[in-house]
Amino acid sequence: MARHRLPATVVFAAAAACVALAGCASTPPGGAPRAVSGPSTQVQAYVLPEPPPPPTSNIRLWTPSAVVLGFLHASASFAIDPAAARAYLVPQLRKHWDPSAVTVVGAPHDVTQAPYPFALQPAASQQPIQYRRVYFTGQKLATLGLSGQYQYASGNPRYVFTLALVNGVWLIYQLPQGGRVLLLTQSDFEDVYQPRNLYFFAPNGTPYPQLLVPEPVYAPVEGSDTALNTTVAAHLVTGLFKDNSGWLAGATLTEFPAGTTLRSLSITDQIAVVNLGGAAARAQQQQIIEMAEQLKATLTTASGYSPPVARAVDLEINGKLKYTGDLPADSVPPVSAAGPEPAFYIDDQGGGVAELLPRHKVPVQVVSAPQIDFATATAVAAQPDGGQQVAVAVSHYAGCAVYIGDLGSKTAYRIHYLSRKGGPCTSLSWDSNGNLWVAAGKRIWLVPAGPHPLAVSPPDIPGTSSANYSILDLCVAPDAVRVALLVQTTAGTREVLLAAVTVHGASASFGPAVVAGTGLFHPAAIAWYNPYYLVALAGLAINQVPLTGGTGQQLEPAPTGAETLTTDGTHFLVGTTQAQIVTATASAPNWARAAAGADPIYPG
Repeated sequence: MARHRLPATVVFAAAAACVALAGCASTPPGGAPRAVSGPSTQVQAYVLPEPPPPPTSNIRLWTPSAVVLGFLHASASFAIDPAAARAYLVPQLRKHWDPSAVTVVGAPHDVTQAPYPFALQPAASQQPIQYRRVYFTGQKLATLGLSGQYQYASGNPRYVFTLALVNGVWLIYQLPQGGRVLLLTQSDFEDVYQPRNLYFFAPNGTPYPQLLVPEPVYAPVEGSDTALNTTVAAHLVTGLFKDNSGWLAGATLTEFPAGTTLRSLSITDQIAVVNLGGAAARAQQQQIIEMAEQLKATLTTASGYSPPVARAVDLEINGKLKYTGDLPADSVPPVSAAGPEPAFYIDDQGGGVAELLPRHKVPVQVVSAPQIDFATATAVAAQPDGGQQVAVAVSHYAGCAVYIGDLGSKTAYRIHYLSRKGGPCTSLSWDSNGNLWVAAGKRIWLVPAGPHPLAVSPPDIPGTSSANYSILDLCVAPDAVRVALLVQTTAGTREVLLAAVTVHGASASFGPAVVAGTGLFHPAAIAWYNPYYLVALAGLAINQVPLTGGTGQQLEPAPTGAETLTTDGTHFLVGTTQAQIVTATASAPNWARAAAGADPIYPG
């Protein structure tokens, strides 16, 4: 069903009501797109907002404030109909206005208008012109990066518009921030942008051959052929040409040679035909296959944010078919193993590490090392993918020591004394390359298979440095590239962050961190749920947190006294303040006792 244009009186009555209520409620970014069914040749047909009509000389209706609110709504259609928003500008500004960035703001409130405080002298041949200023406050929610990365922002800036009465019509004479930014309200942003993923290759040496890592982005759904989904697909394909400009930059690679162009793209019967040109013509066969793998993952993978835009991909170069047919389906590894894995925990009764077998059979003692004081254990971790090592972190004076040894072995564990100050280790996480990551206070260590741990500088949060937070939890994804962190700032607030890590021989470094979710009340623990979501123990609930930047959504209530959380993608294990481990599944949220102990963890 099409969305019909409303009369101006209805449009601005609704806008005025929203302002009077100091911000209408809306769903945070990351929700499902608004869509209707289309014919069989269409993947998805979108219901897009029509822009409001341009202002007229009826200045009782089109007051300066109404013009500004109408302009904000018309800006949502800028990608397909820039003339709709430009109709709200004076002619000289209309010709040159071309914003280069997007800022997402909350619903405008405290909208006021006032006379222009400075005298503007018209030319001698012109009649005196009336000017007004319109002010509104809007919570700054996010900015959109060059490739569509959603980056949280904070603050409640005051936006100032200057208007002039031109031929009896109020029009915008000056825009906030020099007109360089396209301001979109949160609800309009949800109408015209859709959460998606670009897929880039992890660097050589990762545990999975030809591993593709998803990069969450927002793609505009407006375009000349929106019903066939080609607009979304075209933005995604051209995003793959860049060597990743988001938070994964430097940690992942694209196989599209620099200078590749998109000549055409069509989708018929859910088959995307991508025709490349430019530097792609020089690609060899193996590189063409790898480009096709990136295209298929990007256009045909269902991420949970949005449905795929196609079911298959044909790759052409300069109009000649270069690749078609099925591609490997396992390029994107799951977060958990294909089958049930055992969990591990500190056995308070047996004084060691115990293994909780799949389907929660009787626990089995796997580590009981006399040299480890399990009474001071603060974390435990086990190698993923059938690895045979386990690590235990213990308090060491005012610092941290880590014991690493083989499962079931009676040989002494090797010991790493990582620090004598800064507090105990708060988190252990093993990546799929065999590296153990250790977090303690403001510090991170990489403990490779060799004898020498490596100190790694934590990532900076936008607007502040790593010196202003402590790390409560750290989880490395199975791709060994993406890292999730739960941190507490010096102000006492807690944030869930994402960062990419790059390991080169004896050196490792993090890229800048981005906030992974909002709306979580004092999160206490995090874990990877699948390639596209985290889970967080926050407040009294287990929450699912999308990597796109949406708020956490409750999956199920947490058990009483919950303080730690781990998952294999199907089961949840929670450690409680009563030294009990309880379990539940996402499909059946009924908590049952699994064992007596602390700090349960699935491998990883």
